[in-house]
Amino acid sequence: MSKCRTLQQLTPEQHKAVQRFLQAKTAWKENLQSLPPFVLPTDFFSLATTPFPKMVHDATWIWNQTNSKINIPIPECDGELILQKLNARKRRGCPKAPSYKVWQYTLEQQQEPQKLFGLWCEKGADGTQPQNPSEREMLTGSFPYSSGHSVKIPTIQQVKEFNQKETGAKKRDRNSIEFEEQVSPPAKYMKPAPTITGNIPVTSFVPAMPISQASPPLSNRKILPTVSPKSSPIVHPTVSLTGAPPVPFQQPKPMLPPSRFPHHQWGTPQEHPSGGAMDFARHIPSNI
Repeated sequence: MSKCRTLQQLTPEQHKAVQRFLQAKTAWKENLQSLPPFVLPTDFFSLATTPFPKMVHDATWIWNQTNSKINIPIPECDGELILQKLNARKRRGCPKAPSYKVWQYTLEQQQEPQKLFGLWCEKGADGTQPQNPSEREMLTGSFPYSSGHSVKIPTIQQVKEFNQKETGAKKRDRNSIEFEEQVSPPAKYMKPAPTITGNIPVTSFVPAMPISQASPPLSNRKILPTVSPKSSPIVHPTVSLTGAPPVPFQQPKPMLPPSRFPHHQWGTPQEHPSGGAMDFARHIPSNI
């Protein structure tokens, strides 16, 4: 919601804020700047052709709009100025907020389709007041407004063109600095360029060991039979380096279980030709 007020109907602080905007607009080249990444200092003023981002605040307070927007007709600009006041408001459970005060402007001209935005920090983080006596006298707000006072106000197109030139110049300067850093880096970051010569240093590689020293020939290797415990009676050959000839693969004889019959009653067991099976029927006594 906004209210319409004339210059004569404004309060002293509102009148002071309007005069600060008109004065800064005459020196618009010096006021084309972005917001700093910290809490605004006292008497900071900035103009821009786009809306300002959110201002920086503390963890204990935030920026708050104190009243509704005020629409003020400005005959010199052939347009209307929208004025808005903000101050610091403490968060819940935090100590008292500082007494900061910021004014935001939006200028709409009939002959210019684009808007002009302004921001003035009347009281900021450092808590100081303007030290220039003439500036302090001009910002008192006690003087009456004179419609006959001529103010040279540039058009928004002039402000936009100047801003584009300044931005392009800053980009060119930044690119030239980056190019110089890439071409000639500082001496402490420079590394000596590697040199390639025909002779390779001996420390750069390890000579390979001859095959004759690495392992003995196959003719001197010996294969020894080993039996894995409780897993399989099959003999697995292993290689030995003692120089003995290899042993052919052998199958061990199976182990027979103990007999269930006493030897003194049934006689001496005989080995069966098939490989160890016992033939007890041939040795059974005839009196049984």
